[in-house]
Amino acid sequence: MRHIPVVVCIALLALWGCEFDSVGSTDFTVSPSSLDFGDINISTTQRLTLMIVNTSGILQYPIPSITGTDASSFRVVYQPAVLLDGEEDSVVVEFAPEQKRHYSAEMQIGSDASVTVALSGKGIDPSAPYDLSLTSDYAQQAPVIDGASDDAVWAGAQELVLDLAQVQAGAPQNSYRARIQSVNDGTYLYLLVHVDDPTQNNSPSQLQFKGGDPSTESDWTLNTNGQDAFSFMFAATADVYGSSPSQTFATAGCNVACHQAQSLLNYESGSYPGNGMIDLWYWQAGITNPQGYADDQYAFGNNGNTFHNERRSDVGAEFAVPNFAKAGATTPVNVAGGTNRGWNFAQHIWEATSVQFTPLNPNPATGAPWAVGDIVPGWLLRAETGASSRNNVEARGVYSGSGWTVEIKRRLNTGNADDAQFVRNSDIPFAFAYFDNTRKYARFEYSALQQKPAPSHFGSSPEVIYLLIR
Repeated sequence: MRHIPVVVCIALLALWGCEFDSVGSTDFTVSPSSLDFGDINISTTQRLTLMIVNTSGILQYPIPSITGTDASSFRVVYQPAVLLDGEEDSVVVEFAPEQKRHYSAEMQIGSDASVTVALSGKGIDPSAPYDLSLTSDYAQQAPVIDGASDDAVWAGAQELVLDLAQVQAGAPQNSYRARIQSVNDGTYLYLLVHVDDPTQNNSPSQLQFKGGDPSTESDWTLNTNGQDAFSFMFAATADVYGSSPSQTFATAGCNVACHQAQSLLNYESGSYPGNGMIDLWYWQAGITNPQGYADDQYAFGNNGNTFHNERRSDVGAEFAVPNFAKAGATTPVNVAGGTNRGWNFAQHIWEATSVQFTPLNPNPATGAPWAVGDIVPGWLLRAETGASSRNNVEARGVYSGSGWTVEIKRRLNTGNADDAQFVRNSDIPFAFAYFDNTRKYARFEYSALQQKPAPSHFGSSPEVIYLLIR
């Protein structure tokens, strides 16, 4: 490496009659193309170096600039003043994390800013054992599961804030924020979940009348509206891993069960680990929320007894069945009747009080003959009323205009083989994901429908969070 004092370079320029030219991307090369600082203790610094080689015949000024949300946590502490033809020199970058989280920025070099170097690092605290944690303290008074956050117990509970980003490659890179709290009373675990979402989606797959003859299928449309949802995932057995034994649930979270291609080919049930069993609580705004539950599901890896490499719901009745006869059939089978549990007739149908759709009868939602734009829900809700493994996760949510507030209740130990079991004074890894306006498919409809699910899967970074039950 050769350094030339600036005064000497200026003298040479005067002698040669040259001028300082702008620095384009073809004037130099940079290596490496990214700098990953790895895990760095908070409130300390780490420096890394990259090399710049001048490939033009004139003197250069390759001055870097750093951009991005975390730009202030990275800085250039040394850069070359000038470079002659063929000369190389170093650029030294410093990373100084102040919080326990991942950091990223981009360093741009050259007057056209077309040469970029990705910067990344992670702030860690050696005194804290986990990347991210949620403490569930013991509480004498249990909250009421009604979707309201006004219970006194929540006022003193620790709040975990999660920034959620799009998981699926090539999808619009939206982001969401979730806030989670937890307490326990020694018998039950309670969770309070807030998800900021400016749009409410809670009526999937509606049947809409286009006008004409209400008995004619072509005069109805089955729309592709979706529903908001979120999931909690836990390891239900000690041997859960993904593509290899080293990819454990405690290190990879929901990545142990991520099979996007299989999900599209298998009725969106391609989430299963490579080995072991996972427990999944799937709250859905349009299907399970009106009934006061989250759908309790499980998935086995290749070591499963009967259902290996598959995700399915726990033992119990379906929470909903299609309100249309088959793929391509768009007239409703049933309409709301009776009290309909007090639900809006155009949003939800309770199967137990529903009546068969008769075109000659008026629309029960309006009391008038069928008119253009009238809507019948595409799913009949039918939660099992008795105790079962499938409905042991109670959950009730309310949409406020800016997002969802959901309260959850489940026994620490359900005694069911398809559930994760919790004990106090334990530290349990889990994963959380949000699904915005995700479509619900009937099994027979999925393969026939042209429109595939819209990318809607938003996960946290890091993927693994620890629930500390105290």
